[in-house]
Amino acid sequence: MVSLADGAGIEWGIHTRFLQYLASLSDGACRIGDGVCTTAVGSFLFPGTAIEERCNGFVEFSGHSGLLQIWLARPGVEIRDGQPVLVMEMDRAGTRGAIADLTRTHEGSRTTTFVSVLREEAVDVFGRAYPAGEALAPLVLHHQRRLGQIRS
Repeated sequence: MVSLADGAGIEWGIHTRFLQYLASLSDGACRIGDGVCTTAVGSFLFPGTAIEERCNGFVEFSGHSGLLQIWLARPGVEIRDGQPVLVMEMDRAGTRGAIADLTRTHEGSRTTTFVSVLREEAVDVFGRAYPAGEALAPLVLHHQRRLGQIRS
């Protein structure tokens, strides 16, 4: 895999309301690792090759004296039934699943931007606080070449 410095990876802010809620908790915490870094606007950068493969890194959220535990790791964009979806490890055991449906809104020479929407099978990740179809943060796919194979 290449690093984000080489121009590839996923930039995603997860869910703005969730991050605001986490920040309001007296013990709310966010831990990142394995190459993930944050941007000035609060998005997370996962380095690596993202199309049909996995980026590196994890984001872990905690709060409520340990009752809130969310683990999101190694994201990738997969094409399912002709449409892009965001797939991640959604627990420490490495269980992968589709967390968001993606709809392309812009494609540049080195980035493709998507709207991301929570999938039904991922509502448990956020403790059912958000329904399927809830708008999540936009996702930016950083790539080294134009990606004609991404449909939406």
